[in-house]
Amino acid sequence: MKNTLKFCLTWIIGVVLSVVIMSVWRNEEVDWKLLFGLIIGCLIGVLFVFGIMMYMKKTKSKANE
Repeated sequence: MKNTLKFCLTWIIGVVLSVVIMSVWRNEEVDWKLLFGLIIGCLIGVLFVFGIMMYMKKTKSKANE
């Protein structure tokens, strides 16, 4: 779980920095749709992977019984 939180925080910080840098580079406003889209996409992806991992652990523990 700690690794997942580290990954999410690192991803969010990276997204924020990259979107702000792209906006400054282009002399535009911050693209909030892109920023929130990438952050929400990451969180949904992490939830899918976390759910699959929990399912795999559950089936593995049932197989060992």
